[in-house]
Amino acid sequence: MELEAALLVAARKGGLDEHTLNALLPRVDVLPFDACRQYMATAHAPDGEHILYAKGALERLLPLCVDQLASDGRSVPLDTAAIEHYRDELGRLRDAGIKPLVTLHHFNNPVWFEDQGGFLHREATGVLQRYTQRMVGALGDLCDEWITINEPNIYATHAYYFGLWPPGERSLQTLTHVYTNRAAAHIDAYRLIHELQPHARVGVAQHLRVFRPRLAWHPGHWASAQMMEWLFQRVITKAMCKGRFLAPLRQPPGIHPGIYYDFHGINYYSRSTISRLADGVGTDVAINDLGWEIYPQGLIEVARWLHETHPGPLYVTENGTANSDDAFRSRFIHEHLAEIASSDLPIERYYHWSFMDNWEWL
Repeated sequence: MELEAALLVAARKGGLDEHTLNALLPRVDVLPFDACRQYMATAHAPDGEHILYAKGALERLLPLCVDQLASDGRSVPLDTAAIEHYRDELGRLRDAGIKPLVTLHHFNNPVWFEDQGGFLHREATGVLQRYTQRMVGALGDLCDEWITINEPNIYATHAYYFGLWPPGERSLQTLTHVYTNRAAAHIDAYRLIHELQPHARVGVAQHLRVFRPRLAWHPGHWASAQMMEWLFQRVITKAMCKGRFLAPLRQPPGIHPGIYYDFHGINYYSRSTISRLADGVGTDVAINDLGWEIYPQGLIEVARWLHETHPGPLYVTENGTANSDDAFRSRFIHEHLAEIASSDLPIERYYHWSFMDNWEWL
């Protein structure tokens, strides 16, 4: 079901009155699926921004496909055709009255970067710096809002702790090394973008979720939930936002405590029920097609924690669900927007994931 139709259904259900719905609509956007698929899709469907404009979208989050754009400065040249593709897309968005929010790194890495060790390599932050400088130089006249890194915790934990993504490692020590490099890379990119664009808005899109013990009275479950929350989101958020690298991270040279965000991106999907150092789902709870719990109030719980610890404007940069037959998608959107509408938090935007749905969800 399209987002517009889902919003209308939500309004008809009475959960949001017309005044509240109209107040929320300027903050509602639709989000493309992921960086490389977005690149492929828009190359063949360049008029998508007119669909967004017709639906009243005022902003759009655009992830760049890094392996189309990054150069190693030696054997791998900069892909000027890819840059022209994004310049054309950004220009079309602006012509349609849609403000872009560009993500510089959304999971994918060039093969040559992986061959060098990826974000385990000591020069990784320098590579992201050069890439950031090229992209801001090439696209900065069309965009002044940037997400440096999308979901640094998902990238790191899936690839280096849970072993779910390449290179498939399961090491806490390696995870902390990647966390440190990713946070340092963000801080360096934040400072560089503001040197190039003093008026820019720069932030990170953090994947945040609620962690609860399976049995509230069980000390092992409670301790595991606290540890999971600390390792998954609290320690990396502190490092990226404030430049404070708390245990088990180590303060990297040249990085000093400060403020390294102009807004917070929140990617919110679910709540985790924990009995050990692994993800889990509660019993007798609503779930989506992937088995993730549907817990709308969690969006405000994580947003409140983030705003209280690191005050600033909030963007919900991802929120959506896997639902192949659209049986509950409209209700999911309605319930999460209702939570936003009833909160007193400075949530300025809502980017729905996604305009075309995830291929990985189908």
